[in-house]
Amino acid sequence: TATCDTPQLKFWHWYSFEGTTTLYDGGNVKISTNNGQTWTVISPVGGYTGTAASGNTALAGQPIYGGSSNGWVQAIFNLPITAGTRFFLRWHFGTDGSVNNYPGWYIDDVTGIGFAALPPPDNDIGIDAILSPGPNHMPNTPMIPKVKIKNYGGLSQSNFSVICSIVGTAGVLRYLDSVIVPSITSGETLHISLPSWTPTIQEVCTLRFRTKLPNDQVPGNDRMTRITDISPTFQIVIGTATTNSYSGPMNRFYNYSTHEVIYLQPEIGIAGNITRVSYYKDHGTNLDPIENVTIYMKHTTDASLTSGTYSLTGYRQVYSGSFPNDLQSGWLEVQLDTPFVYNNTQNLQILIIKGYQPYISTTVCPYWQYTTTSPTYLTRQAASDASQPTSLTQTYNRPNIRLTITSYSSVAEETRIVPLVTMLNSIKPNPITNGIAKISFSIGEPTHTRLKIYDASGRVIKTLVNSRLESGVYNLIWDGRDESNRKVAEGIYFYTLETPNQKFTKKMVFTR
Repeated sequence: TATCDTPQLKFWHWYSFEGTTTLYDGGNVKISTNNGQTWTVISPVGGYTGTAASGNTALAGQPIYGGSSNGWVQAIFNLPITAGTRFFLRWHFGTDGSVNNYPGWYIDDVTGIGFAALPPPDNDIGIDAILSPGPNHMPNTPMIPKVKIKNYGGLSQSNFSVICSIVGTAGVLRYLDSVIVPSITSGETLHISLPSWTPTIQEVCTLRFRTKLPNDQVPGNDRMTRITDISPTFQIVIGTATTNSYSGPMNRFYNYSTHEVIYLQPEIGIAGNITRVSYYKDHGTNLDPIENVTIYMKHTTDASLTSGTYSLTGYRQVYSGSFPNDLQSGWLEVQLDTPFVYNNTQNLQILIIKGYQPYISTTVCPYWQYTTTSPTYLTRQAASDASQPTSLTQTYNRPNIRLTITSYSSVAEETRIVPLVTMLNSIKPNPITNGIAKISFSIGEPTHTRLKIYDASGRVIKTLVNSRLESGVYNLIWDGRDESNRKVAEGIYFYTLETPNQKFTKKMVFTR
């Protein structure tokens, strides 16, 4: 829409077409004020370079840019419309097709002066971000798919669905569920949580989220995908900058040092047992172990630190001994004496007390890589030659850390194993009214498995599984279609899970 009586179009372009007098190739700019029903050529300041020859059937007789611009040049168009006029522009290229060794027409840096932004479409709901799970997730722990959706449109919307599917190895559908959003106003964002799912198999999964708004006018933002690795052990690195200092987390330029730091829950993103802690040594020729190191960890709701005296309240000691220093550069790692069970709902706070060890020169002591957290103080520290510091000074310099996390369980339960059994679960709800049957079953040990749908006469309608499956819990979907992709009729159906040693059959009812 034009906001003034003489809006202007500017762009830079570079063109090189066949011919200099007879223009078989070239292009022009056109305008429409009736929603694209008809188009009119508009002329640039200074005019076009020629007229299209009859062989250029798309533009025959029309003024066009032809020949060569010999580099980037700017085109300026005064648009023949008045304020309030809604219009469309297009760049129209045509050729006779006889020559194919000219570069053509390149357009860049298009600028409009006196253009109003088009109002948003009335109906447009989209996925704004995937909130969970993250790129890693522990097996045998609940996963809650969660996304942020946004109403990009101009109208409030209600009673539309948000859908999540999770696809595992070899394209096996592990999870499919949806929720109904009761209402969302124009411009509003909402965090949407879907029903929980517990993966039991180690694999890389593809999570697909989408919104399903009837008559959505911008379907391109309806979908978003994430890859999540279901693994019992992995490493999380927090901080990537290569700036360095000798001051923390363990300061060898002084006889004593104390260092306290917070790492935020979104930076960790997963529950589990923290079993190893590593810090990155940037340089330092001294390779003596760092002695008298005690590491404490705790959960905290604090999201910043202030200068002051530290307290051991709430902390749990996870390590005591020497910290390795056997590399001039690289990750230095210690295995914790007692794994810390991190809950992934609070932040992680770490306190490192380095007791007495004679100081060494700054020319040889370890320098640690850190990343600034400005404007938030997430670190405080102090060092002394006389005694163990208890009053710490806040700093933005937070050491880069690598946490090794293993499968989630309390320390007392680490050796407890809950065996799976082969079982076919009942469908809920039943009868099925939405045409989607969610079938859940478990496999106790790796075996060849068949899952089939039968009608009331005993005829096979659909085979969902006919392959070897690993031990685990499976959640599959039958969309109410037979082997020929036709929707089945209302009625009673049976689904059967069969292995070489066991067979289970259950009933479901389809209604419309």
